[in-house]
Amino acid sequence: MRDELSQSLWRYDAMTGLVDWNNEEDPGREDRDRAAFGKDYGLVRYPDGNDYACNGRIVRFLVEVCGHSYEESVEALVEHIQSQPYAYRASPDVEADAKAIRAGAPNIIEALFSLKVDRLVREGDKMATDYSWRVTRVLMQTHSDPKFP
Repeated sequence: MRDELSQSLWRYDAMTGLVDWNNEEDPGREDRDRAAFGKDYGLVRYPDGNDYACNGRIVRFLVEVCGHSYEESVEALVEHIQSQPYAYRASPDVEADAKAIRAGAPNIIEALFSLKVDRLVREGDKMATDYSWRVTRVLMQTHSDPKFP
């Protein structure tokens, strides 16, 4: 991954408060970023009250705010996530996960995109990708209340 992309991922993580990182060349940038971009690109609050990173928002931040291409942004995010430790949950529930994702995601497109990135991240892990596809299928069939009567 190019250094500029790595720096942009750190910038995103700092903006959202996922890491405590100060850009020595531009002190206070994370606070300015949070004020300017936090609402549109920041963490998403799920019904359980916890805030979660949204892969779609991260890629949008890398493209729209930092100026990277879509392709390199997705590749960098996948590489970034793959470098982090993960473990399987004890009892995953497809229906509950789909419901939580739909309730917490700001829109269906970001929810589906996050699942796509999950599949790219776990590409060689059949169990993880199968589970992601099952959640995706349930999510794609879920109806929601219309915003306009």
